[in-house]
Amino acid sequence: MKLILFCADCKKDNQNIIKFLIYHGIDNIAYIASAPDEKIENKENVKEYKHIPLISLEEFKTLVKNNKDDFLTLVFYPRLSSYDNTLKEFKEIGLVEFKNFIQYHLYNKKVALHWGNCHARATADFLKSDYTFCKEYSFYHCCDLWKLNQDELNFDVLKNADLVIYQDIRTQNSIGAFASSEEMKKYLKKDCTAINIPNMYGFCAFMYPQNNSKVRAAVESGFYVGNRSWLWYRDNYIDEYLENNPDYNVEELIKYLKSIEIDTKLLDELLEVFWQKIERVENTCQVKIKEYLKEHFTNEQLFIDIEHPNIQIFIEYAKQIAKMLNIKNPNFHYTNLTPYGHATPVYPQVKKYFGFEWDDDESKKYRPYESLLNCPIDFDEYVRQYCKFYNYWKNVNDKELKLN
Repeated sequence: MKLILFCADCKKDNQNIIKFLIYHGIDNIAYIASAPDEKIENKENVKEYKHIPLISLEEFKTLVKNNKDDFLTLVFYPRLSSYDNTLKEFKEIGLVEFKNFIQYHLYNKKVALHWGNCHARATADFLKSDYTFCKEYSFYHCCDLWKLNQDELNFDVLKNADLVIYQDIRTQNSIGAFASSEEMKKYLKKDCTAINIPNMYGFCAFMYPQNNSKVRAAVESGFYVGNRSWLWYRDNYIDEYLENNPDYNVEELIKYLKSIEIDTKLLDELLEVFWQKIERVENTCQVKIKEYLKEHFTNEQLFIDIEHPNIQIFIEYAKQIAKMLNIKNPNFHYTNLTPYGHATPVYPQVKKYFGFEWDDDESKKYRPYESLLNCPIDFDEYVRQYCKFYNYWKNVNDKELKLN
């Protein structure tokens, strides 16, 4: 079967096409096709590239209309939205994903899929940073489940996946029953390897008693800067102080926050609930995490905010998965990690009570653009910036503040 390389959205040179040609060679490539006004090179009237004929979208449609089973089209795209648009257009002309076309990086690879949200995506990021894993598998590019509705679910990829890394999601969840683990597994082929990882979303309230995860200072749907959202969790201690002290001095507020007495009985209760939840997920998941949490409870920051584990948790997940896949001595890197979590400082009193020995309390360290200085910030600067955001939301964007 001959290949067609389809450029979905590539102004000027498409680096991934060039890499593909260098790595795989050109012998089996029949055409390079492009969407309207797109060229693999920024030149007028270019008819071929490396002796491979260049054709337009309309020429591509005419070619595959009656010969679709003679070609496999590899879709090159710079962003997921570009692929989604191409996916819809190809289906309209009768092409079938995984039979007539695929995402280019899946060529000659086993199809891996992460099913879930931040936990599954971060674990996948580390797996695909390992050379041995990448020689055999490539992850299908898809978004987190919370961004999907049932109509947008791609069942074709579920039916064609060779490996699925999934969060253990209950039938009763905030997204919908269609996103549950049990529903997803109904579509997998018999020889698919499905590995579930502990879903610890929202488990660590004992570390962040100041936060209310149900009320956020800025939500994705309403507070964007460019194409990125800023998300700061509401801090109950700061909110209460500002509401009672409208003429506050921020440096005095910082001193106050470091001196308040946090209810240690509440911390103990929240910790007990945490371990109960861990025990429950241990019973349902192939990947285990309880012993790692116990061993590193005081010497590592295990969670970066009230909803998200720290990234070393996902390295541990990836190590266990690699072992299940008979990958020896995996070497994971941070280079492929997509923006993750919304790092929030742990209050000094909480660190002291639990005997936490780690020093890293930088806020926004994995999403530095969420800070006003575009860099990670310490506790004092966190308070200063929170106050600036607070005043902005209250005076300019009151609908987003949603005060209790």
